[in-house]
Amino acid sequence: MNNPEHPSLRFDKEGRWYHEGVEITHERTCKLFSRSLKKDTRGRYLIAIGKEWSYVEVEDAPFLVKSLDYYPSDKAEDAYFTILLNDGSTEALDLDTIRVGKDNVLYCQVKNGDYRGRFCRPSYYELARYIEFDPSSGGYYILLNGKRHYLEREGSRVQGFKGSREKKC
Repeated sequence: MNNPEHPSLRFDKEGRWYHEGVEITHERTCKLFSRSLKKDTRGRYLIAIGKEWSYVEVEDAPFLVKSLDYYPSDKAEDAYFTILLNDGSTEALDLDTIRVGKDNVLYCQVKNGDYRGRFCRPSYYELARYIEFDPSSGGYYILLNGKRHYLEREGSRVQGFKGSREKKC
C-alpha cells in the first residue's frame, strides 16, 4: 500500500488532493494532509498522521501560495510581504527566493526554505502589482525597502529573466 512508485495520494499543481484518483473535497482533510506533508531522507513526499502514513505524488510544488499581503511602513527598512499557504500557515515572503518557472508560473521557497511554494492565480496577480520593469537590464524586479529584488528564471543565473518579455507578469 505504501509503495513510493505508486502512491495512493496525489497533490496536483492547482492544490487539489486526490486519493486513488478521486478528488478529496473536505477542506479540513486537505489542510490536515498539507500540514502533515514531509519529505523522507530520499526526498520523497509523504504524509504522516499519528501511526498512519502514505507516500504522496506531488505534481509540481508541495505547497500553494493562496494569498499575499503587503505591509508598508513609515520606516525605510520595515515594509514586508506575507503569504498564506494552503496548509493555513502564514509566513514572511523572502523576495530573493522567487523564481519564474515554465509558463511564467511564480515559485518561492517556504517552510524555512525546505519546500517550494507555487503561486496560485490570485496571489500571482496580487504580487504582479509590485513587479516593475528595468529597461536598462531588461529584467523584472520588486522594489522593497529601497532594494531591487530581481526575478530569475528557474535554472538560470540571469537576473530578471531576460528574453522572456513576450509574457510579462
